Amino acid sequence: MTSASSPSGSAAVNTAVAQYPGSTVHEAELKVEQGELVWKVELITAALVEIDAWVDASTPAFRFASAPVNANPSDLNEDGAVDGADLGELLTIWGTTNPVLDIDGDGLVGGAELGTMLTRWNGQ
Repeated sequence: MTSASSPSGSAAVNTAVAQYPGSTVHEAELKVEQGELVWKVELITAALVEIDAWVDASTPAFRFASAPVNANPSDLNEDGAVDGADLGELLTIWGTTNPVLDIDGDGLVGGAELGTMLTRWNGQ
């Protein structure tokens, strides 16, 4: 593992944390992925969700984040609660083909996702 305290590591960490305010850094590692040099920054959000963020090592521009490791798929805004805010997001994308938010994998965001969300409702 390469230290996150090097200049490019610090920039990558700052870029990743800016995408998830309030998160803390668990680990940062310089890697070669698909022939490109990237920083993999493991974050823990305020809701204790682990996210792997990938940052370009040459820019350092935010590239993408992997799906949360321990997240509840019905918690669409990843704030640790399945509540009205998530329901609002679900209704906004209702009927669309969104593979990330298509919980049951049928190709559309709809009734199955609503049913799953309501069974996981905790309104914290």
